[in-house]
Amino acid sequence: VRFAQIIASVSAISFVGAVGESTFLGLSTRCEASGTHGIAVAMWSSGTGMAGLAGAGLYVVITDVFEQSHQVAIGACSPLPLAMPLLALLLRNALLSNSDAQSLELGTEAECDHRGLLCARSADSVDEDRDKIDSDASADSPLQVESSGEEPEAGHHVQNSDGNIGTRDVDSSVAAERREIFRGTLIWWMLCLSIVYFMEYAINQGVLPTIDHFGSATVHDDKRGIDLSAMYYARYQLMYQLGVFISRSSVSLYRVRWLWLLALLQSANFILFVVASLKLGSVLRSAWHAYTLVFYEGLLGGAAYVNTFWRIAHEIPREHSEWAMAVGAMGDALGIALAALLDTVLECALRAAQGRPCPT
Repeated sequence: VRFAQIIASVSAISFVGAVGESTFLGLSTRCEASGTHGIAVAMWSSGTGMAGLAGAGLYVVITDVFEQSHQVAIGACSPLPLAMPLLALLLRNALLSNSDAQSLELGTEAECDHRGLLCARSADSVDEDRDKIDSDASADSPLQVESSGEEPEAGHHVQNSDGNIGTRDVDSSVAAERREIFRGTLIWWMLCLSIVYFMEYAINQGVLPTIDHFGSATVHDDKRGIDLSAMYYARYQLMYQLGVFISRSSVSLYRVRWLWLLALLQSANFILFVVASLKLGSVLRSAWHAYTLVFYEGLLGGAAYVNTFWRIAHEIPREHSEWAMAVGAMGDALGIALAALLDTVLECALRAAQGRPCPT
């Protein structure tokens, strides 16, 4: 029963996280104020990196600094998600109080100067924009096109004899454009992101648990009464999250266009970790060597994430960017899922090669 509860809890957390990520990434394309291209993607990526760093850091502080059990650490961290809705509400109220709340209203993409969903503008400005949109729409209306004797362009709304506006041509045109975008660029970006995350999570979940002693056969500290394997693993995750946070926060300063290079480097990193696991003490001679390599792993993963979605936000046509963001989010999810399947056998295989039993 306890195992079933653990699996159900992890599945629920993963499901909510995946839905939230794809939703917020899609909406980020519509939350960009005029003149601040890409800031929503950069801030989202940096924020998720900080969340991982804060969580890993808190866990290490509880277990390593205060020398509490892992059960205590998990129990202390479990209520924290309940505070997130309250924190979001407080932040929203603070933002609204610092701006003219009366002028902050939801707008469509056409009503915003760039791609804003929340357009903090004065009511007069919004009215002027609406008048301009109405005049532009009337100038391009199907009735005027028909009255001029010209055929409407393919993909435009066409007025039927009963007065209704048809959308079949528009829908087919949008679908064709999105298929072309997916085949032309998006699938390759997703593939690179999937490879990076596959290698990354194969390292984190399948290889790192087997790298738990350096120059010594012991994996237990009798003096402190702790399992060194668990202690090292928690520290690995802290260094990994630090690398992720730094690279996810760097897109405003430096951008990587060669996403395939990140996939190649992370694959080489995976091979290096496997070799280090099989030859404990000869490749990574100290824990700090392992920490440095894990930090580098996090840098590659965070860079692949933020640069992939930055390119989607900037290089995919604006009318398709929200869709492309949501689809692109499946790239890292696919890599993580495949890595989880591999990790079910990888850790035990490595431990068997080390002459150690598989953990139960």
